[in-house]
Amino acid sequence: MPNPLLPYGSTLIGLVSLIPLFFSIQEIDSEHLPGMGAVFGFLWSITHYYWLSNFGSFSIWTLGGVSLVYTAYYAVFFPLLGNAIKTKSPFRIFFIPAVWVSFEFLRSIGYLAFPWNLTGYSLAPILPIIQIADVGGVFLVSYFIVLLQSLIFSTLDSYYTKQVVSTVAAHTSNQNSRALHLRTWIFWVILGVLFWGYGLYRINQQRGIESTQFLDAVLIQQNQDSWQRGSGAAALEDIQNLTLESLQKRPMNFSSFPFPEYPWNPHVITWSETSIPYVLNTLLRHADDIPASKPFSQFIQELPAPLLTGAPLNAPNSLTGPRYMNGATILSTTNDKGIVSEGQYGKRRLIPFAEHIPLAELPFISNFLKDVVGLPSSGWAHGPDYQPLSIRHSSGRILAGTPICFEDSFSPVTRIQTILGADLFINLTNNSWSKTIAAQTQHLAAARFRTIETRRPMLRSTNSGVTSYIDTTGDIRFTAPMFEARGDSLRIDIQDDPVMTLHTRYGDVFSMVLIYVVWISILLRREPTVSVDNP
Repeated sequence: MPNPLLPYGSTLIGLVSLIPLFFSIQEIDSEHLPGMGAVFGFLWSITHYYWLSNFGSFSIWTLGGVSLVYTAYYAVFFPLLGNAIKTKSPFRIFFIPAVWVSFEFLRSIGYLAFPWNLTGYSLAPILPIIQIADVGGVFLVSYFIVLLQSLIFSTLDSYYTKQVVSTVAAHTSNQNSRALHLRTWIFWVILGVLFWGYGLYRINQQRGIESTQFLDAVLIQQNQDSWQRGSGAAALEDIQNLTLESLQKRPMNFSSFPFPEYPWNPHVITWSETSIPYVLNTLLRHADDIPASKPFSQFIQELPAPLLTGAPLNAPNSLTGPRYMNGATILSTTNDKGIVSEGQYGKRRLIPFAEHIPLAELPFISNFLKDVVGLPSSGWAHGPDYQPLSIRHSSGRILAGTPICFEDSFSPVTRIQTILGADLFINLTNNSWSKTIAAQTQHLAAARFRTIETRRPMLRSTNSGVTSYIDTTGDIRFTAPMFEARGDSLRIDIQDDPVMTLHTRYGDVFSMVLIYVVWISILLRREPTVSVDNP
């Protein structure tokens, strides 16, 4: 995956990266595996997520919290992985990836879930292989790549054993082992051919679908932190000016509808996560005054299409006083009502201990966080639902799922939004605080899989990168240069009545099956307790 040395990652290294780890675990005594796992988890965290140290005053909770959690996770995980690696069972080749992928899935769910840098993401550039994600999700791709590394490890281990052991029994065992490895190699190659063939079929199928409608969108990448102290009105003025300038740029056509025959007419203009530096209701009350050079009310009347923007939104049904959501809203104007919100979405997956602090609404915890720890106590409120937002269109309405920030790395989020009718995704992200390429390319790698799993295209509207268009095959058709203020106009195809994939229908069933297989295998291998009272 992308890292400090390789900001765009390396697929080749991803194909063999776990093999040295498997050999190391095999050589370590079992009682030392928790400690080894703790060290590995800590080092893995700080080398992959070093950019979390740039998260302002929350960096101790982001990088520190992630490192602490993964230190504990791997301390528990390594004994289970060691058990799989050290077993003499001929099925360990299949069991090792089952244990690994089960762990990846479990760390991707729950309150502390962080489905980032999964093994399968390293294959993102190989489009034919990763198309199988529409059946089993990214975890099926992870299993395929870890199975290869497990097979290489077992083959090399068998060869090494042959060199150092020369007994008759060992010779017979090695012969059986080599036969199993040969059959497994044949199985993996056949599986790879099937995955590749399926991928080519799905790519050709998706690209051969005739779309009956298109979406004209303008993506604004302002490349500035609108929440920097004292920059509210100035930041809003800058992004307004950038938007008006960008509307004059020549649009790019990624659809099957040519411009001369179908004139360019924007359906939506998008700003990134929290681009509006005020609570939305506050801005709307003062829209005639802020910013002074061109008030927001005047600016939005000049727009040729509704504005989809990230903004703090009032949380509904708050019992503890005013609470706000990290949200997305579509704003437009009417002659009689002024600026209106055509729909709102509140972020559902909040960053633990940064965007959301458990039980912070309790007075004694709130006071402790504020007075002792020095953190604001409220955090963001969770959004009420996953409902997509409706974009006005000449053919009626287009529904856009709007995952915010790292929500497009959570397959359940995009899966639910697809079930609720989303025709596409528009991800609103602000990664500018990371100040690194790797953070943004890691994010992009995850987003690609959501388009394959659901067969819905995605526009990524970001503050600093990677602003992009990803089609239904995971192909990145457009990317804007990172850390550059700019606006880009795109026309993309929207499928009429798109398919509902197996992954969308049934979710991560493959991962759940692996978990059951692992636990059943562990239970079956437990030795019965022997009573010493009655020998």
